[in-house]
Amino acid sequence: MAFRRYCNLQSHRPTNGWKISVWEIKVPLQSGPPSHYHTNLEEGFYVLEGEFSFQYNENVVNVTAGSFIHVQRGIIHTYKNVSKNISRLLVTGLPAGFESFIEQLGVPITDEEFQSSFSTPKIERIVEVAKKNGIIFVPDLKSKS
Repeated sequence: MAFRRYCNLQSHRPTNGWKISVWEIKVPLQSGPPSHYHTNLEEGFYVLEGEFSFQYNENVVNVTAGSFIHVQRGIIHTYKNVSKNISRLLVTGLPAGFESFIEQLGVPITDEEFQSSFSTPKIERIVEVAKKNGIIFVPDLKSKS
C-alpha cells in the first residue's frame, strides 16, 4: 500500500520559525509513495537503514544507508524500499510546511501496529489534502533503460 508509512516528526514550524521540516519515515518492504512533485518545497532524503530505489523524472538510482538524495521543487519523484526489511529515511523539507500534510492525514500508531495492518484514509481524501499542501500526484514515470 503506497501510504503505509510511519512518520515521526523531528522538527517543525512551531520550533524553528518555518525554516525546515525534519521527519523520519519507516517504509515497509516494496512500499513507497506514488509519483508526485511538490509546488512549494524541496526534499532531502538521507537513508538511515535499508536500500531504496529513487526515481526522479526518468532517472533511477539505488541507494543504501548513508546515501543522500536531494529533490528540487517541481521535480517528479518517488521511491521504493527494495530491502528485505523495513527501512528508514530521514527526510527534510525546505521550507517547512510538509508536516501539515502529515498532521492532516496521519493517525498515531505504535511500532507494533506498524507491523500489522491498519487503515489509511480514502484516496480521494489523500488527493484533496495533498493538493492543499502543494503535492501533485502524477502517473507513474517510465525510467530510462
